[in-house]
Amino acid sequence: MKTIQFMNYRLATFLVAFALLFASCDNPIFDPGGDGGGNGKPKDPPPTSCNVKGTIVRVTCGFGVYGELWIKTEHGKYLQPCQQSFMPQVPVDVKEGDQVEFGYTVQKDSLCDSDEIRCLAALPAYQPVTITCIRVVDKKPVDTCPKIVIDHTKYEPSVIQILESEMDGNFLKLTVGYSGGSQVENSDFSLSWKGEIEKSNPPLAKLQLFSPKVVEGNVLQAYFTNNLCFDVSAIKAQTNSSRVRLQIGEHEILF
Repeated sequence: MKTIQFMNYRLATFLVAFALLFASCDNPIFDPGGDGGGNGKPKDPPPTSCNVKGTIVRVTCGFGVYGELWIKTEHGKYLQPCQQSFMPQVPVDVKEGDQVEFGYTVQKDSLCDSDEIRCLAALPAYQPVTITCIRVVDKKPVDTCPKIVIDHTKYEPSVIQILESEMDGNFLKLTVGYSGGSQVENSDFSLSWKGEIEKSNPPLAKLQLFSPKVVEGNVLQAYFTNNLCFDVSAIKAQTNSSRVRLQIGEHEILF
């Protein structure tokens, strides 16, 4: 009787060990070609080392851990950085145009897609990824922004639309839109100021954006946008106030 019980115990132990062995992550019977989870899904490609080369690009209506900034590899592939696996609470200082070296792993699904984001702009073909490391190897040169023009002539209504604006130190950065037959070079735009500061709280400086090549268009013409930059430090020099309101047509921004 004891012999039979011992044999039954050995048999049960063998069956348990057999089941554990063949149900392990790497067993092809229970996980054929699988990802290690026993579900038969293909394994993820190994992470790349930190020597993939690319350029930081801005994708309109793109979304990710760096906002609208994605990475275009040296082979022309667009990568959407949905996550970063290293200290995610520390922002990475990358700007459009920076040359970078990085590593990444491919994501099956784009975790950074949002149903709340809707845009008519067509996105390029892309791959959502997790960034495992990134370093800037060549920073984009700092923009040299032309100074505002002191012009006392009467201001006329402008057909140029101010779509976005931001201050970067003494630089006023604008995204403008207009209709026409062709796109206008940035150098053909000028920002003028009469040299006057109006009393208000905070003081007000009225500016005018102008280009001789932008005329009133119609709905059948193409619509273009430009990213412009102007040095407006001369305005601050005319007032003791720490803040100045800059007004361009109906658009205002605090300097």
